Amino acid sequence: MLRVGSNYREKRDYARMAIDAELSCTLLGEGKTFSGKGRNISHSGIQFETDNLLTPGAALEITIDSQSNKIMPMTATVNVLRVEPVESSGFRVAGRIVEFK
Repeated sequence: MLRVGSNYREKRDYARMAIDAELSCTLLGEGKTFSGKGRNISHSGIQFETDNLLTPGAALEITIDSQSNKIMPMTATVNVLRVEPVESSGFRVAGRIVEFK
């Protein structure tokens, strides 16, 4: 477990890493494609922002492209867990990574 400070114990099994990356999303079953901005990722979850209102339980295929041709894009199937409005505009989405492709 990750420990931060003297009295705090991280409850996650895997630490989250901050990301600032464009991503493309496809709503599985509907084929609707839209973009988003990655905020953080871990072994089993991702948080991103998008202008599209999603429903908890929705299944997505998300691809995060690398800015380098030396690093392949990452694609994963994600289930939407939580959707919150963002003050400026759009929505913050938390998802569980079901499978890396």
